[in-house]
Amino acid sequence: MPVQITFPNLPVNPNDLVEMKCFLAIEAIRDILEDKDLTDQECAMQIRYIIYTLESEGIHIENRR
Repeated sequence: MPVQITFPNLPVNPNDLVEMKCFLAIEAIRDILEDKDLTDQECAMQIRYIIYTLESEGIHIENRR
């Protein structure tokens, strides 16, 4: 039996909220990768952190450990 939850007084479309969160995550990843102050080792550590963060949200990355 499907369940539907509505928020009649919510002024923003929930899909817009999800899209915004995804966009902000992609911007944060870009900022990490473009940080010229990071050494290669620090950048690799940040990439691992990104992968762990994605996996904690249920987005699994294969062959990247």
